[in-house]
Amino acid sequence: MAKKVIIVDDSEQYGKTLELECKTRGFEAQWINDATQALEVIKKEKPSFIVLDVMMPGKHGLALLEEIQQDAELVKTPMAIASNFEKAKEVVDKQGIEFWSKNDMTLEMMGEKIEKKLQG
Repeated sequence: MAKKVIIVDDSEQYGKTLELECKTRGFEAQWINDATQALEVIKKEKPSFIVLDVMMPGKHGLALLEEIQQDAELVKTPMAIASNFEKAKEVVDKQGIEFWSKNDMTLEMMGEKIEKKLQG
């Protein structure tokens, strides 16, 4: 069974492109554009890796991250925050979660990082 990646990002172009990047690397991938609905999907799908954006309408990615970390079944799921909101780096670094700057990393680079995490 293929490992599954869930991408939570309000940008359709970004989310769908990263979803395609993951699929070309042999992973199942699902893009979710609404952080409010994401927790329910994540609980159901139990992904192998989660990529979260920070700045989204409604619930932001750091609030979703906190909910994931409070769930006993999801807390150990590997994750990365992918955002242009550089101030989030300080928050997630303290929690041992990788911060991927959308300004500095291509989607291909992110795909490579996901692949390394899931193969290692």
